[in-house]
Amino acid sequence: MRREAATPGLERAAVVREQQAARGESRRRVAARATKLRIRAVASELFFRRGYHATTMREVAGAAGVRVGSVYNHYESKEDLLFSIAYETMEEMIDGGREAVGRAGTAREKLRAFLDFHITYTVERMFEARVADDFLHVLNPHARRSVVRLRDDYERVLREILEQGARQDGWLVDDIALIAFAIVTMCTDIRLWYRPDGRLALEDICDFYERFVLRALGDGGPLAGMDTRASRSA
Repeated sequence: MRREAATPGLERAAVVREQQAARGESRRRVAARATKLRIRAVASELFFRRGYHATTMREVAGAAGVRVGSVYNHYESKEDLLFSIAYETMEEMIDGGREAVGRAGTAREKLRAFLDFHITYTVERMFEARVADDFLHVLNPHARRSVVRLRDDYERVLREILEQGARQDGWLVDDIALIAFAIVTMCTDIRLWYRPDGRLALEDICDFYERFVLRALGDGGPLAGMDTRASRSA
């Protein structure tokens, strides 16, 4: 028996149902992603303030406004949650650092762009950045190596800038790895004392540190000694 062709009305109704189902699935994915990010954010603050070992998954759930089961839907364990914070934070820093540098031209412009990003990120995302640094020893060796590899990739962005500056501008970088580590450590520690209501705005601090580093590298260019806050706000 030959099946009759579907009418245009039935075909349109089927298409509408498929579109509605797709939109519903998209909304669920967006909501699940938002929940996962909220859990990660509150866990970062709790780990930072209370310590990793002193924080329970129940406390994370309560702070995130979800049930404990919802936390375990996204993360298999507390260590998995810690790994996610550390790994994804480093991924974000690599992407952000590369994007900032990619918009710059000269080595000194790249250095300022990198430091501006690094200082701003580690201050504004202080909890995630601190947890990614301070609790690596808690992770199992395989997970720790994965995060350390990303951290090395991030510092490599800075080392490449230093190499370019040494070649093109005569920067004093006799030990690039050590200097890169020193610069990152110095700028990262701003988050320990910076206060939004303090004497200097974050933009002013970024500008000062960038000029300080350039002078330490022996850069004699105009951006090394010039306060660029006015040009930034122009």
